[in-house]
Amino acid sequence: MIEQDLPFYVIVTIFLLAMLLATIAIPIMGFSLKRFKGLFLGCLVQSFVGVVLFFLTVFGIVYYQRQDLRKRRDAAMVTVRKTVEEEEDEFTYTWYLKADEECLYERSQPDRSQSITDQRENAKLFDVVYVDSTTVEVDDRVVVKFDLKAHSVTATDFGEPIEVVNVDWERVSKYFQGKP
Repeated sequence: MIEQDLPFYVIVTIFLLAMLLATIAIPIMGFSLKRFKGLFLGCLVQSFVGVVLFFLTVFGIVYYQRQDLRKRRDAAMVTVRKTVEEEEDEFTYTWYLKADEECLYERSQPDRSQSITDQRENAKLFDVVYVDSTTVEVDDRVVVKFDLKAHSVTATDFGEPIEVVNVDWERVSKYFQGKP
């Protein structure tokens, strides 16, 4: 996972605490200005401001998570996919291998639209392991072999061939040039 100064949940918690303190100040200021009439109006305003800030926070978190997933998908040097039928449901497993040796793995159902929480629950991060000058591996499961001269890619999942969706040859060549 990408290291940040503070984990995302800590930032959200600090923001929520600051929001709570800010909304508590509204009735106190109302009381100091207009006594009990100001306290009453301050409590009404506090609840309205709290609801608005709550929804802004929720939408901000959802927007951040969608942008984070989109950014990770767009940074992939190669994308591979496998479609499997399990108990009358069809699942698609997608691996986005990035040049910074990180892999975003997603499990989805193509016939269902997923909420952002479903997308986050079905997304995992794995390490991309450099095997040799033309091969990388993910989670001892997915092996991707590159032919840099012919610009061809083969991918397997537990030894079975899987579909190569997208390859960014510029990122692939930079990745293998930086390796011994």
